Amino acid sequence: MKRVLTLSLVLGMLSLSLAAAEDLGTVGKTYEIAETDLIAHIHSELAAMRDDGRLAEQQQQMKKRAQATVARPPGRHLPRATEPRVYHYDPSVTTDYDVIDHLGNVIYRAGTTVNPLEYTTLATPIVFFDGDDAVQARWVRETLGDAPDRYVPLMTNGPVVELMQQWNVRLYFDQHGRYAEQLGVTALPAVVRQEGLLLRIDEIALETSG
Repeated sequence: MKRVLTLSLVLGMLSLSLAAAEDLGTVGKTYEIAETDLIAHIHSELAAMRDDGRLAEQQQQMKKRAQATVARPPGRHLPRATEPRVYHYDPSVTTDYDVIDHLGNVIYRAGTTVNPLEYTTLATPIVFFDGDDAVQARWVRETLGDAPDRYVPLMTNGPVVELMQQWNVRLYFDQHGRYAEQLGVTALPAVVRQEGLLLRIDEIALETSG
């Protein structure tokens, strides 16, 4: 962390020095300026920050921000499903360029349509859910039961580390909801499983009474 902070300070100071060095032409008289040792100046600034506690304070702030991001990554809020919905997603892609392996052999020509499910399978269904929604979280925990490996629990929002500790189950996180968006998921919870060469998505309307 100290090396990162030091590098940031150095780059910041160098950028300021480069900006100040821009050629603005000659205005009035010019005088020879005694140049200061840039490295010595940087060391002096860092020493001052260390001595007055600013360096330690910035390091602590960076550590707290990193911990907060790990505990609650940037997610995406999606509404809870009120009506069940079932649809299919075709993961096929058409290449815009030749796909070449490490030996230079052409695997797919540009314009070729490829479905990855022809070569691999989604062996374990994925369940998307919002960890901030107690109803969804309870349903997912009950669904996982004593066999947590039966699904891949993928959170789109919420305190992922906290829930992992409470459930003693490994959870995954869809940062910014990119995968949910790509699959067209509009409401949660949603279960994704393979059907032939397509992915079937079930948005599940949960019972909230009782």
